[in-house]
Amino acid sequence: MALTFHSDVRLTLLLSTMIACSGAACDHYIWEGAKQRYVAAERGRIVELVAVTIHNTHDPFGPWAETLAEPCETVSKGEHTPVPCWPSNPLRRSQRLLEALFKVCYYGPDYRSTGTLLSAAQYLNRDIGAFHEAWIIGTSPLAVAFLRTRSPTTRLYQPAGARSPVGVEIMTHSGKWVIVQGPARAAHLVRDADVEQEADTVLLFPQEMRLPYGQVPVHGATQPRPPAKVFYLREPKSLRSLMRALIEAGELERQAKEVVEVPVLGPDGRPVM
Repeated sequence: MALTFHSDVRLTLLLSTMIACSGAACDHYIWEGAKQRYVAAERGRIVELVAVTIHNTHDPFGPWAETLAEPCETVSKGEHTPVPCWPSNPLRRSQRLLEALFKVCYYGPDYRSTGTLLSAAQYLNRDIGAFHEAWIIGTSPLAVAFLRTRSPTTRLYQPAGARSPVGVEIMTHSGKWVIVQGPARAAHLVRDADVEQEADTVLLFPQEMRLPYGQVPVHGATQPRPPAKVFYLREPKSLRSLMRALIEAGELERQAKEVVEVPVLGPDGRPVM
């Protein structure tokens, strides 16, 4: 099995830590990234998020976990956050902090794990906005926006050696080709540079929903599972304005010409149970 490292820097960090820990079981975390910032509506407020990629060198060939955290300078004093914030001062990036952020990808909250969030945004109710470039404008509840009036530029994706196509490649607004395995959305987190992109459709999932498979807990046999909602807007709106609409009660409904309720469908296309 071939082992591939993401960069020479990662390899150097891993080898140095393995030498330091040789002969003893020790957990030591290293990180990279934390340069790209994103923005999203989350639990009634607009949050700025930074993606931090972390690795536990005790398992040198294990996965790197990417977690979303708020920069500490954007968090009000005394404000509770679901995940520890990311300090701008490198001296405050302790092993305890890195361990807590690393565990987010395994223990939650799911909406702060980049991989989990993107997977849910692409594959839940995948037929709605299939093959369209989409934006995650809300992390909790999950909200995905896309421009329905823009026809996606697509081509079949057939890897070398495959007998038939296994998915579709979508050309994004930046000219980059993104592979989508079967009917799904090409979902992205929203960068500062993307906030003026426009969308005319919003797919909003229930607040109670667990990612990435769409299970919604029910506390009674007769209690119906809350549906997802599709908002078809009267006119395209910027992603920035749609985020504001998400945190203002009833605002998204006021901007919609039609609101359709649909059952939450898992990645297999079946209603979640």
